[in-house]
Amino acid sequence: MNKVMIHQFTGNNIPFYIGYGVLEKGMDYHAHDHYELMIVLSGSATHIIEDQEYPLEKGDVYLVTNSFSHAFQQVKQLEHYNIFLI
Repeated sequence: MNKVMIHQFTGNNIPFYIGYGVLEKGMDYHAHDHYELMIVLSGSATHIIEDQEYPLEKGDVYLVTNSFSHAFQQVKQLEHYNIFLI
């Protein structure tokens, strides 16, 4: 089961969301209408962005813009924070 807690903050008319979660299984390709910044706290996965594979592990940080679709495979308890800039 994936655990997620989402908190919403707004300031200066720029909303963003901060979420915490543990991804326990792969996630199919998907896209967002916002920017996504992920900070990996523990675990590992393969992050696929537009058919390019990137390993993820503790300490990694990545940014995906709203023009790319991405997926996760080979997920092993990927604990992370997500920050979404809408």
